[in-house]
Order: sequence, then structure tokens, then C-alpha cells
Amino acid sequence: PPSDAVIAAWLRLERAADAGGTRRLPHQTSTEFTSVVLAEHGTDRDALDLLRRLYQRARFGPPHAVTVGDAEAARSAIAGIARSLPVADA
Repeated sequence: PPSDAVIAAWLRLERAADAGGTRRLPHQTSTEFTSVVLAEHGTDRDALDLLRRLYQRARFGPPHAVTVGDAEAARSAIAGIARSLPVADA
């Protein structure tokens, strides 16, 4: 399902950030986490924000709220983020 693809892209972000020295803490919301990633890695703000919004919709939205287009957007976002984080290795 498209929501699984979005969540997979988010998990790639978390693994890549962790590999880069930024671990998501258990108490952090996705918004707090992306703020730290942006501050510490200077990654693509727009891509990071898009991935965060898509993740929140996939994780907390109603069933079938995520489309195939959203899944593609998440894949594009993680590719944009790859410029500052080693997502290919994550």
C-alpha cells in the first residue's frame, strides 16, 4: 500500500539520521525530529517537511488517506534529503 511506502521512506530517514549522528529520541515527535535533522545536517528543508507531512498522514490519518502519488512524493523527498544524509546506506 502507498502508506507503507511513505513509512518506509520515513524509516530510511531515521536510519540515515542515526548513521549521521542524529538519533530520534523516544519522546520526539516527527516535527521535533525533523527540526533537529535540519539544524544538525542542513538538509533540504522542503523535502524534509514534505516527508514529515506525508509520514504523519500515513501514520495517523484515516485509512487510504495516502495515494500512490504521495508514495512517489515520499520517494522523491528522500532522494532530495540524500544530498546531506547517507540514505543510500541506510
